[in-house]
Amino acid sequence: MIHILHIAPELDGGGIERLLYDYCVRMKNEIKFDFIIYSEEEGILEQPIKNLGFNVFKVQQIRQSLIKNITSTYKIIKNGRYDIIHAHSGYKAIVPLLIAYLLVVKVRIAHSHQAQTSEKLTTNIIRKIVTLATKFFATNLFACGKDAAIWTWGSKTYESGNVCIIRNAIDINKFKYSDDIRKRVRKELNLENKYIIGSVARLSHEKNHKFLIKIFSNIINKINNVVLVIVGRGELESEIKNQVQRLGLSDSVFFLGVRNDVHNLLSAMDIFLLPSLNEGFPVILVETQANGLNAIVSAKVTEEIKITDLIKFITLDEALWENEILKDINACNNREKYAALVENEGYDISSEYIRLKDKYFSLLNY
Repeated sequence: MIHILHIAPELDGGGIERLLYDYCVRMKNEIKFDFIIYSEEEGILEQPIKNLGFNVFKVQQIRQSLIKNITSTYKIIKNGRYDIIHAHSGYKAIVPLLIAYLLVVKVRIAHSHQAQTSEKLTTNIIRKIVTLATKFFATNLFACGKDAAIWTWGSKTYESGNVCIIRNAIDINKFKYSDDIRKRVRKELNLENKYIIGSVARLSHEKNHKFLIKIFSNIINKINNVVLVIVGRGELESEIKNQVQRLGLSDSVFFLGVRNDVHNLLSAMDIFLLPSLNEGFPVILVETQANGLNAIVSAKVTEEIKITDLIKFITLDEALWENEILKDINACNNREKYAALVENEGYDISSEYIRLKDKYFSLLNY
């Protein structure tokens, strides 16, 4: 049986973690997966991963202790005798890839989930230097889409066919809109007669929740019975909750934390907002489209994510966002039809996981 080590920031409810879980659970009879993560908190997916018989190793981040990070990673990779190292931090995966290189791991994958971000000149120079080293120690380069491939690995590398694109696929049937689920969830949340604005994202700087709260504070006086439902957690949670309290929005903004029923929550929502400062290829927007849910999205998000007509890209201007939300209040879609549209574009994990599995085997000449 092939033995693969995934290296990811955490195993919480974020899109990449759920994507990894969905891929791994479908390959568990042919491939054994272990995980290195850098979060001290127990993520919502850690126990389900362990229940599959996979190991989860927690390693200190480099900024906490470079020495402990290196020594722990070295021991894990050496003792695991892995066939493949699959690191999900793009060009930043240099340390585990270097260690895997020294330990002669046959296949070393650097996988980018991030598209272009704003950065200072010095940061840009450092990134390009580190990227050269990462590409040297990696045997294979992956990316979630064309934009992420070009931004991380370079246009020449992408155009030469040296980047494998792995789609951020989902369980289409799971995310298909259901009117029965909508009614049940809204009743459970006690939001039956509300217009629900939704957001599913880690509570971190790049997800731009402060902007989201400002938009909602403007909207609440113009739409009757509107509420904002925020799913996720993160380092800025207290700060964002304080902002909500200062603006007197505590009765209208609901923090649901990390959930394992996002597919059901989407059916309960009326519109979805993602005002991110930067993104790769956000899995959540594949999910919202499969659910038939209208989404207003930051222009910073890659346009590759526009699989259907449900996505609107807007620059981060409060007035523009407010106007678009007001326009979409009465938007009425045949939400059930969109699952098939997303499936036809190749984002169904039931077929995409086979492509990834076959790629693993081919890299090992099986």
